[in-house]
Amino acid sequence: MAELGKDAKGNRIQKRKGGFKTKKEAETALAEVNTSINKGTYIEPSKQLFKDYLAEWFAGKAYGIGKQTATSYDMYIRVHIIPFMGDVQLSKLNSTHIQNFITHLNDKGLASSTVKRIYTVVNTSLVAAARMKVISENPAAHIVTKPRVQRKEVVVWDESEVQVFLDRTKATTRHHIAFHLALATGMRQGEVLGLRWSDVDFEKSLVQIRQTVTHDGKEIKTGAKTASSLRSIAIDQATIKELKRHRAKQAEEKLASGGSYTDLGLITCTALGNITTPRVLSTAFDNAIKKSGVPRIRFHDLRHTHASMLLKLNINSKVVQERLGHSSIQMTLDLYSHLCPNMQSDAANILGEALFKNTM
Repeated sequence: MAELGKDAKGNRIQKRKGGFKTKKEAETALAEVNTSINKGTYIEPSKQLFKDYLAEWFAGKAYGIGKQTATSYDMYIRVHIIPFMGDVQLSKLNSTHIQNFITHLNDKGLASSTVKRIYTVVNTSLVAAARMKVISENPAAHIVTKPRVQRKEVVVWDESEVQVFLDRTKATTRHHIAFHLALATGMRQGEVLGLRWSDVDFEKSLVQIRQTVTHDGKEIKTGAKTASSLRSIAIDQATIKELKRHRAKQAEEKLASGGSYTDLGLITCTALGNITTPRVLSTAFDNAIKKSGVPRIRFHDLRHTHASMLLKLNINSKVVQERLGHSSIQMTLDLYSHLCPNMQSDAANILGEALFKNTM
């Protein structure tokens, strides 16, 4: 038993704590506790297990995040976090536990982006615990090696490959309009699938992103991925023409359905008007690539192709950012500037021509 100062009424505060290997360790711990009591920052160690705290935290957190994000958080907690350190008392959780957990996830071969997301769940939960004074500080904030996302090399098509692909899919797949829109606008897959005819302004040559199809394809979600993703994108006349051609074809399908057509107003949909799921679209895209003979890329790489082409055409990067719906211009530059190795030399030559043409 050791005296640890006095409470607000002047009574002595006494706590019992063991497990120290040496007398010096015990004296150091006692000094630290005394200091925190004197500062008014002492927090009584909780015997609550980390897994029980996570359950309470997530129950409240789930109401403030999207459905898909909540599903991912739940999986990360059940499959990864709880099996590794769920039985550790919250008050005894330290940076070594967190660091070993990160190593464990990497050893399992998980993608760096997945490791980062799982760490974010742990860190966010512990930030909340520290804020509520359940623990004195967040142990996840002190780990030496925090997970970093290793960016994969972006693979894109050049202009000739885009033209070959669109020419060969125009008459062979009903999903051609989705491929065309992704290349012409840089929209994400869920945005393409959620685009309605009412979102197209043919007179002003604009499309508006106002809703998306979820990753599982089971529902349409109002809004977009982020606030900056809610945006208007200018479209060219060739895309206007393609949209009108597709609308006429869709009208024929509706007429031929015999009244069984579900009109959701979607541009990309099934033959009966229902939602086209991301999985179906990705499969159709892979099949179209094989038939077209162009290099294999992911559907999301059509978005990268759109951005890289704009940058190579010296379109202002701020415009590219706005079309893609990125939250910052830095994100756009970090993702795509390496695709344009000649941009620096082009800039130097243009500037040199403007400033020094009379001195050469």
